[in-house]
Amino acid sequence: MTVSDMPSEGEKKKRGSGLMSALLAAQQSIGGVRREKVNSFGKYTYASSENLVSAARRALILNGIVAGRRGWSYEVRALPGGENEERTEMISVRSTFFLHHAASGESLEQQTEFPALVRKQIPEDKAVAASLTTALAYWLRDILLLPRIDEAESMNKRNDSGDRIAALHKQISGR
Repeated sequence: MTVSDMPSEGEKKKRGSGLMSALLAAQQSIGGVRREKVNSFGKYTYASSENLVSAARRALILNGIVAGRRGWSYEVRALPGGENEERTEMISVRSTFFLHHAASGESLEQQTEFPALVRKQIPEDKAVAASLTTALAYWLRDILLLPRIDEAESMNKRNDSGDRIAALHKQISGR
């Protein structure tokens, strides 16, 4: 992560004094976030939610922006399953996030919706907690325009050949 030092008063005046100016400065001050985790199924690296939140928090604070979740709720929907299939529930978790610029008093709210899957091995409280954490990380990544992945790992560059898909299926099914 690279975050520049706190802007001087002269730089602040030149940029403007509102929430959008401060958000622009935060976007300009933050680079990429280190991807230290590996998705074992997809074989790609990603930045953890903890690293995203930490990097975003610093960039926002350095530019006088307070960010957080005002509230959340969820709705449970049963997903259809066959006779021999495990019952799965889909939970739609809704969050209301806010940005507040301390100097100008300007605020902005945004609602997001993120899924959570409840299964035999993942109880409802754990699925909702994971969804809340992931939704926060994605929201912060979106407002700060953080890149998702390196160009070399983009969807356009990955190997989706039949051999790779068959190997992944074999790995998952154990056959």
